Amino acid sequence: MVSIISISETDIYKLAGLAGRADAEGFLFVQRTIDEWHSGKQRFSDKGEGLWQILVNGQLVGIGGLSRDPYLNDELAGRVRHVFILPEFRNKGYGKQLLRHIINTASRHFKVLTLFTENPAAALVYEHLSFRPVTEHKITHRLDLTGHGAY
Repeated sequence: MVSIISISETDIYKLAGLAGRADAEGFLFVQRTIDEWHSGKQRFSDKGEGLWQILVNGQLVGIGGLSRDPYLNDELAGRVRHVFILPEFRNKGYGKQLLRHIINTASRHFKVLTLFTENPAAALVYEHLSFRPVTEHKITHRLDLTGHGAY
C-alpha cells in the first residue's frame, strides 16, 4: 500500500534517517530540507506549496516538495524541490507517483513548474513525465501546466 502524506511539524523529525541515507549518496538536500524547516527559512507553507512523504506499507521511502520558484519573478511559477527516494525503492514507480502528486497539486496553483537536477537518472524520470530540458539560470527542466488543471 502506498500513501503520500503531507509532512507537518510533528513529522519532520522522521526525516533524519532518510537524510542520513541521502547524505551517504552525496545528496545533501534532504538534510538541508530539515535544517531550513527548523530555521523557518522554508516550511512549504505558502499558497500552493507542500512537502510530502511517500510511505510504502507504512515505511518512509522518500520525500518531495513544491514551492514557488525563488529564481523567477513570477508568482505563478512553482518549483519541484528536494525529491529523494531510497535506492531500494527506485525504479518501482514510487518516485513517479510522488511526482504526479506534486504536478497535480502544482496545476491548481501555478502555470509552470520548474526544477534543477544534475542527476541524469532523475532527469530521465522528469522527462518521462513531460518536463522538457531547458538551459536557464538554476533551471534544467520546465513543465507547462496550462493544460493540466486550473490553468
